[in-house]
Amino acid sequence: MPQPKLFLAVFLGGASAARIQKRRVGSAATSYIGEVPVFNEGSASERFNVYFSRKATDAMLKNFCAGRCDFMGHPDAGGIPFVVMNDESVMQATVLDHQGDGLIEAVENDGVFKDDEISESEVTAASWGVTRVGAGVPGRTGAGVNIYVLDSGVRVSHQDFGGRAIPTLDAATLPPVECNGDASCAVDDRGHGSHCAGSAGGSTFGVAPSATIRAMDRGSSYADAYASMDWLALNKIRPAVCTMSFGSTGQSAGSEEAVDAMVNQGITVTVAAGNNNGDSCSFTFAFVPSAISVGSSTSTDARSSFSNYGDCITIFAPGSSIVSAGYTSDTGSRSLSGTSMAAPHVAGGAAVILAVEPSLAPAKVKERLLEMAEADAITDVKGSPNLLLDVREAYTGPPTPAPPTPAPPPAGTWTLTGSGCEMNGDCIQSNNHPASYGNSQSCTINAYEVALTVDAFSTERSYDFLTMGGTRYSGTSGPASGTYSGVISWATDSSVVTSGWKLCKA
Repeated sequence: MPQPKLFLAVFLGGASAARIQKRRVGSAATSYIGEVPVFNEGSASERFNVYFSRKATDAMLKNFCAGRCDFMGHPDAGGIPFVVMNDESVMQATVLDHQGDGLIEAVENDGVFKDDEISESEVTAASWGVTRVGAGVPGRTGAGVNIYVLDSGVRVSHQDFGGRAIPTLDAATLPPVECNGDASCAVDDRGHGSHCAGSAGGSTFGVAPSATIRAMDRGSSYADAYASMDWLALNKIRPAVCTMSFGSTGQSAGSEEAVDAMVNQGITVTVAAGNNNGDSCSFTFAFVPSAISVGSSTSTDARSSFSNYGDCITIFAPGSSIVSAGYTSDTGSRSLSGTSMAAPHVAGGAAVILAVEPSLAPAKVKERLLEMAEADAITDVKGSPNLLLDVREAYTGPPTPAPPTPAPPPAGTWTLTGSGCEMNGDCIQSNNHPASYGNSQSCTINAYEVALTVDAFSTERSYDFLTMGGTRYSGTSGPASGTYSGVISWATDSSVVTSGWKLCKA
């Protein structure tokens, strides 16, 4: 029987912080072009992906390519700041010429993404997963929501889609081709995408049986998938969910930026956690904090033996022996297992939520999924958050009494969290001050009636901010000395560092 649901507040303290702020394991560069790191040199591909910082513009990418790129992203419109090149000597020379711009973050030999399925068998029964997560309730069907199935394509004519599946994009070549409704576009040639689409939005097999399914063929390589994600960031129809049941062992250098581009454009993204029975944080795309990373469960409410686990899991969903739409006929079905099968269940759950609250941002959709999830339902989670997808309506009974309000701390008290700054006696300062702080650092100071002086202040103008009293400060225009209560926060971007700041108790 389903266990009582716990609200999100239960999971926001202690060890659960890792469930929301996912742990990233760094990948080591294999070589350098000047000062630019190069990744994945063992790949057999002759293509190269060059990744830029978020400050890059379309004009900068065009200037870098000078007509020599197979594909350019579209950062001006919210797409991915990357380009694809196929001539190694030209790529190396161009990177060397432009590394002084400070915008090139990495080069990666193009690799191959693989579907996250592990077995199959022919069947005709309906899936147990839909019942287990409480789907199929009238009025909670995902109507009006677009589920983009970035996969192997979809058999859009399958009867389980009821005419709701639309050919959308085909990345078999670069740049990707828009289908514009062409039924011969984004055709499923191996069945993976049709199965995932059925679990997300099929009439019989799906969690969101009234959602619109948008079929996308992701191609095979990193570049193909990232170009598809760039297109989706620019052309999404909201409310929108993207489900991605593929990945690779290790952390592709461009994967986090690619997912973030979609999420920043209002697309909720679900990803498979991988089938290696290992740490999900070492798997692309499971480690990306903005994604919803999905582990697989069985019909007996155990973690599937193949499913990855750990801090980078967001939620579990049915993934073992899942029955869904086949790809060889308009009526067929088959059973597949894998975190590939779990991720589209959660995409359907996100669609159910968005149909009720279509303006929700992706972070809020994730929050709703965690609020609604069934807690402590799964055995053998191996350090993962023990949360199982549940799309039933949230509890609406009497509210839980609020805990007593704690007494305020003594005046003059401050506490520091985060690794982006450091305590130095009666002072808190940016890391290494008066030497330069680092890139992508952050911290939070909670102050209660602290009289302080601003002893130094110098940050990258308009990019590295110290926020005090609701005002963001950067450059050499720092905050005034005075008495402060509340949150003081510090965050840096991924380029240009200076000497930073120092705050001291008066």
